[in-house]
Amino acid sequence: MIILAAAVGANNELGRESGVPLWDLPDEYRRFRESIVGHPIIIGRKSYDVIKEPLPNSLNIVVTRQKDYDGNGATVAHSLQGALDLVKSEPIIYIIGGGYIFEMAMDIADRIEISRIEGTFPDATAFFPKFSTDDWQLISTERHGTDERHKYAFNFEIWERKK
Repeated sequence: MIILAAAVGANNELGRESGVPLWDLPDEYRRFRESIVGHPIIIGRKSYDVIKEPLPNSLNIVVTRQKDYDGNGATVAHSLQGALDLVKSEPIIYIIGGGYIFEMAMDIADRIEISRIEGTFPDATAFFPKFSTDDWQLISTERHGTDERHKYAFNFEIWERKK
């Protein structure tokens, strides 16, 4: 199963090239980390350059066209298909961004796990691709309101591709 995992603003904002976060939502990030732990993750080079090192307890595969990219501890693949070939025997594979990698993977994904943040972020430079309810079915949603640690409310949604 190929799962796209992302947090997005109201306009599908993912982040900005500088790597400075658009939001700080500890419970959202904790859920993300718990879902991917132990599973291989595929991430684009620009997104990986923001986090700078592999996420622990998961095989990290960075997709880049740069032939001399060393990965700083992550495995390097030079295409999305090359990354998928490295983990083809795994039952669950997470793709965690960025926008270009999500676009390439949308047609092959089985599930989308997305946190929809109730805020707009005009500084965003990367966006999650739009998808249609003609192709995807909402399986579950869970709301998280604002509190002293969460400036923005968000809904965690799980979508599965319609058969």
